[in-house]
Amino acid sequence: MELISIIIPIYNAERYLSPCLDSILQQTYSNWELIAVDDGSVDSSRNILEDYARRDNRIKIISKVNEGVSIARNTGLKLAKGTYVYFADADDLVYSHALQTLVTYAVQNEATMVKADFKAIDEQDEEIFVNKKYYIRSKYKGGAWTSEKFYYKVLMNEYFLWTCLFRIDVIRENKLYFLPHCRLMEDADFMIRYLMVANRNFYIQEQIYPHRRSGGSRFSLRE
Repeated sequence: MELISIIIPIYNAERYLSPCLDSILQQTYSNWELIAVDDGSVDSSRNILEDYARRDNRIKIISKVNEGVSIARNTGLKLAKGTYVYFADADDLVYSHALQTLVTYAVQNEATMVKADFKAIDEQDEEIFVNKKYYIRSKYKGGAWTSEKFYYKVLMNEYFLWTCLFRIDVIRENKLYFLPHCRLMEDADFMIRYLMVANRNFYIQEQIYPHRRSGGSRFSLRE
């Protein structure tokens, strides 16, 4: 089983952190490590992380001064030991089948990237809108796409990291890290540069990630 490194930047996430971590622990795919980067939280996030780390030794806590989400993710990337990297946000959830779905497709197809879809939820974990692109993209599922076609046919204006599985060797060989002080669209910048060097990309029409679209904190923004 290939190791997946899950990287989660955390800044004052006490309100949602436990449900997020519970969703990671409930994954049907068991060969993962979680690199939880505490980006200078001043609430109880660190205590919550320590409690979960005592329960499961796959959880690793990195504490650092608050420098922003990009540097927090870069910190996680430097420490990642997995063949694959998966990013999540501390105020969201990850469906229990997510990692198994992504890694199975990646291994079977020797993919450089596998992308699935998300479901937008509110404070009560209820769906708040229909992701129209989820249905529009259905005809593009299942094939290997070069970067250019994948960008225009599948991604369009959606650059979300948390529906994708990336190869760590592609990231490291091409020195693909997040712009250190970028606070806006840092995921788009990373995704575009990744696609410039990754030419075997797959889209699967399955929602694997409930993304909280209302009321969540903006984690890891430098104060």
